[in-house]
Amino acid sequence: MRRLFPVLLGILLLISLQVTSIGQNPVPTLVPPTPIPRPDTGEGDLLPTQSAVARIQERGVVRIGLLFNAPPFGVLNVRGELVGFDADLARSMAEAWGVEMQPVQVTRDAATAARMLARGDVDMLLARQIHHRDLISMMEFSQTYYLGQKTLMVRSGDDQPTSLAEMSDRRVGVVVATPAETALRVWQARSGITVDVQTFLTLDQAHQALLAGDIDGVADSDYRLGQVSAIQPELVRILDEPIELEPIAIAVQRQDNSMRNLVNKTLQFLTFTGRMNEIYDRYFTGRSYVPMYVWDNIGGDAPSPAAFPTTLNLPEQYIVGRLAAQPTLLVAGLMGITADSDAPESQRRLDLFHRELMQEMASRWGVTVEFVPDSADNALDLVASGGADIALGVVPDWERADEVDFTSHYLRHGYRLMIRALDRVDIRGFADLDDETILIPTTEPNTAAYAVAIAEDRSWTIDVNQQREADLGFLLLGGDEEIEVEAAFASSFKLVPLVQNDPSQLVLTDQENGQPRWYSPPRIVGQDFSYEVMTFATPGNDIDFRLLVEITLQEMVRDGTLPLLLQQVMLAEEIPQFEIWPGPSTYLNFDLAR
Repeated sequence: MRRLFPVLLGILLLISLQVTSIGQNPVPTLVPPTPIPRPDTGEGDLLPTQSAVARIQERGVVRIGLLFNAPPFGVLNVRGELVGFDADLARSMAEAWGVEMQPVQVTRDAATAARMLARGDVDMLLARQIHHRDLISMMEFSQTYYLGQKTLMVRSGDDQPTSLAEMSDRRVGVVVATPAETALRVWQARSGITVDVQTFLTLDQAHQALLAGDIDGVADSDYRLGQVSAIQPELVRILDEPIELEPIAIAVQRQDNSMRNLVNKTLQFLTFTGRMNEIYDRYFTGRSYVPMYVWDNIGGDAPSPAAFPTTLNLPEQYIVGRLAAQPTLLVAGLMGITADSDAPESQRRLDLFHRELMQEMASRWGVTVEFVPDSADNALDLVASGGADIALGVVPDWERADEVDFTSHYLRHGYRLMIRALDRVDIRGFADLDDETILIPTTEPNTAAYAVAIAEDRSWTIDVNQQREADLGFLLLGGDEEIEVEAAFASSFKLVPLVQNDPSQLVLTDQENGQPRWYSPPRIVGQDFSYEVMTFATPGNDIDFRLLVEITLQEMVRDGTLPLLLQQVMLAEEIPQFEIWPGPSTYLNFDLAR
């Protein structure tokens, strides 16, 4: 019996530890069997020669790395089925490609996952992979398919904080040694708001301390805060402001641009058809789905791996390397506007915005800018042929995606309605303009037909009166007694200067939630209208230069430079929240912060 006592004591201790762990957040490993990491052979440092698309075509199978214990993204249920947002998305992508989906269990260790991509153990990672700047040297990321955020949860009540600024000098709990703790400390340094950080072993413990009044807030991912407070959600409030954004994307092997294009086009196709919204609503009930922007020429058929190259075309010369020896950046995309031209104010503003934007970016790289004259119409051709390093003001288009890379968009624009400020309550959109006359600028000959088509599609009747762009505001405010109009309809580029020059009398219509009301053609099935964007185009598969452009734009958002420049072409209150990847402000030895 004495011999058995230590054994029995050990068993009881093990059972006690297991019982204690029930209800706590799962540790960052996977359910058994957890893959055993292989030794690093340096394979990840080699440039790929063949795309993962080749393996998918050859096998008729796509191997997708997924997490098995990260609800609601991926979890192995009691029936042995892999379910969750990521799991459903993986199946939908494989179904769109007409191939079998083979889930591969992965850990949350980024280095191990990157080696699996490099070895071909998986063709892509769809494992709640945050697009973190620390990882971009190991893997390449798709567009963001889920934008979450780390934020704060506070107690409910009128006397409780409603913004991050109100948390100054208050006690904030966070799980020790987690990304949330790192994000909280980075946010303090950047914002200048000081909080008293209290660490806990589990999120449950932090939540209980909040309810007990021992702390004033809890920091973590918004979806995790929602999970831990799900039993009594009325007791807490989760703030809308981020301490750090969490852009979640699909990872592929670095410089496998063929696979990246296949993934991105499929994500956009699932967005276009509404499938992405269906998956989102299944796992994030009650939360608003923000769809990704669908590029031009997405097509009506699902993307097929057979339509994408199996071999990789790497650049003959990398832009960043060339700039080190020859620090002059060739920029295409500007119209031929000179000091003595009679271009309207809208074109002058857009031209000036682009010049200042490019000069600001180049100054952070320590290079000078040379604009290719009058190159707006052939900007993509110039970048594809090597006649320019970068093109600005371009429209992302799937018919050109095999020639150049498109960045995230830095500017939103599109058709808008301008009305008198005193009519803001009575006129909210085209429905309130039935049997009325609207102004159209003479510089937009196709806009009149588009406005009439919008009205006719909804059995409304409108008349159009085409006038000079500069006179739209004057006429709308009754400057000519013979012209009676109720609104002006045009590109936002043309209307924004008029509103900014006379903000007390002219406004652009908005939706009930205060968001801009765009009237450009829809980009998603079932959608009424949409906005349009402008992006940069960089040489195809020149990943480091594209990432340099992306991160520089994000740093300009973070320090307020880009929003300030955008006020030349957008209303300040309509500038959107741009995506910022978490991580350092340096890339390739460039310090991009101001």
